[in-house]
Amino acid sequence: MAETRIQWHPGFFSAMELELDKYSEYLEFNKEKSLTRKPLSMDMLIIKKKPDMQIDKKIAECFKTYNIIEYKSPKDSLSIDTFAKVIAYACLYKASTGNVNEIKFNDISISIVRHNYPRTLINALKDEGYTINKKYNGVYEVIGNVLFCSQIIVSKELDANEYKWLRLLSENITQTEYSEFINEMNEFKINGQERQLHLADSIAEVVSSANRSKIEKWKEGDSMCNALKEIMAPEIEAEVKAAIEAKEAEKEAEKEAEKKNILDNVSKAIKLIKSGKSENELKKEGIPDEVISVVLQIN
Repeated sequence: MAETRIQWHPGFFSAMELELDKYSEYLEFNKEKSLTRKPLSMDMLIIKKKPDMQIDKKIAECFKTYNIIEYKSPKDSLSIDTFAKVIAYACLYKASTGNVNEIKFNDISISIVRHNYPRTLINALKDEGYTINKKYNGVYEVIGNVLFCSQIIVSKELDANEYKWLRLLSENITQTEYSEFINEMNEFKINGQERQLHLADSIAEVVSSANRSKIEKWKEGDSMCNALKEIMAPEIEAEVKAAIEAKEAEKEAEKEAEKKNILDNVSKAIKLIKSGKSENELKKEGIPDEVISVVLQIN
């Protein structure tokens, strides 16, 4: 059986929103923002509604008004061509929005996010004459002849207490990390934080797919499994209810279609009989025997 490809990006989108949740009122999150009429889109665009607002998060220290994010999952390759592509996205975005030079070069930042240290990319950038400055653990700024403020974020190296959501997007989470994640989801549920719970649920799907075998072992006889079931109960109940309703709607539609088919056949049979057609000729027209019998009795 072919290995199911893990959909990392929805989890990343949710993780970024949760990391910047404190500022959600002042940020606009755009996922897979289209750049042209043809299929070409950047992974994420975060717009600061108040350009001068400072975000007290190391990963967002370089943020400008418009912030283009490129995410690479753990198994995705990351090369200098990826860096060039994100620069191109930023140029296209600048050129295709508003009036001429309405968005300045200094209004845009780019960030490339990956779980593991992108050695190939960083070595290639150094070979091209750029300087890579490690500002903080997991945050590397690209210095040189760059059009936009640029940084590389290595989520594996980020502080575990400050960036738990981004660090979860890995195939190597620990049982402690998973347990704390479940507890956090439970807190969202208890506190009625529906938006945060929805985002965390998206991350849970990715984490569970990427670490399935380990999580199944942890769940065996563990209260963590019960906690997760309790958290997900409303969603599971809603899905079951929706499935039942869909099935009932499908049955009702089938009944209506069957009823219409019978009426159409009755109408057709009556017209054929009035035109002088025999019973055998009605059968050749595809009219069911039971319809012919009823119509003949009426007529």
